[in-house]
Amino acid sequence: MSILIRKPIVGPFVLLLAIAILYPICWFYAAARMETQFSLWVENLRARGFAITYGPASTSGFPGVVRFSVDKPNFRSPDGHWAWRGNIVHLGMQPWDWWRYRLEFSGPQQFKLSHPILKQRIQMTPKSVVVVLRVHTNGRLAEGEVTFRSTSVMNADKTLMLSTEDMWFKVTQPEKRAYIAEQTAVSVAVSIDNLLLPAAAKSPLGGRLAKIQFVADLKGPLPKDMTRQGFDEWRQTGGLIDASWLNLVWGSFDLRGRGSVSIDKNSRPVGSMTAHIRGYSETMDALEDAGIMTGTGAAAIRMGMSVLAKPSPADGADVLTVPLTTRSGYLHAGPFQILKLPQLILPSR
Repeated sequence: MSILIRKPIVGPFVLLLAIAILYPICWFYAAARMETQFSLWVENLRARGFAITYGPASTSGFPGVVRFSVDKPNFRSPDGHWAWRGNIVHLGMQPWDWWRYRLEFSGPQQFKLSHPILKQRIQMTPKSVVVVLRVHTNGRLAEGEVTFRSTSVMNADKTLMLSTEDMWFKVTQPEKRAYIAEQTAVSVAVSIDNLLLPAAAKSPLGGRLAKIQFVADLKGPLPKDMTRQGFDEWRQTGGLIDASWLNLVWGSFDLRGRGSVSIDKNSRPVGSMTAHIRGYSETMDALEDAGIMTGTGAAAIRMGMSVLAKPSPADGADVLTVPLTTRSGYLHAGPFQILKLPQLILPSR
């Protein structure tokens, strides 16, 4: 009788024993692999001209998430256009999932940018940064998310240019590269909350943008580099940004829309979008009070907006739906010419 009772216990006991033996082996193998991959990554980037230095590195977390920590990391691009200096970085990975990684940047972080496009050196200082990465089985990046908390951006004179509460970016790409215009090379999503622009504090709409959201697919092969020639090649191969969602809330102005945009041969934005605008009447009031729009022209635009606007079925608010298009270097809202579009300033190769 005792034999019959003990037999069912043997199987689970052996399974638990096997897990107890194999799991630590798996965990420490994953930890060693993470350390090796980090060393190879550093060597590869240094061979390509990147300047990388860091302090002591350590592994912890057993028996949970593998946690690889690096003190005082410093990173500078080969051309010196951007650099990063951090306090400590924690790289986390579940020992049974080698395709997903989480990076936490603790303490003060400094990002310095001095690309010719910016025309000046800027410094970005977030309170914290969290990055989540997922890779395809072939090693190509599948998905990447970056969250910045309490970020400020200053110029070379230490003057505050902008600050935000939260910034979130997400990039997704297929396992294989895009080679034709119809294929999606990269999908991008952006969300920025409470963007403060001190330089625009006295503008009609104020210096606070409550929300910026953007979701788009980049079609066709990506530009080889951030140069005029690179973007021209992208344009010639049918490069296009297909935006499925755009939301900008600036004061009373609330724009929601979708459309597509590219560049013309003069490096100017070209495209079309359908925009649904809330708060247009309050925005017109602000523009008139600032003296930007006055007289019969402002009255005619206001009247036209009132005729075209319709109540939203969701909340009853008046919503103005207008087509936004570019023609001959100008942005048009319906039949009205709004502003002249600037030319993208890009360096040559």
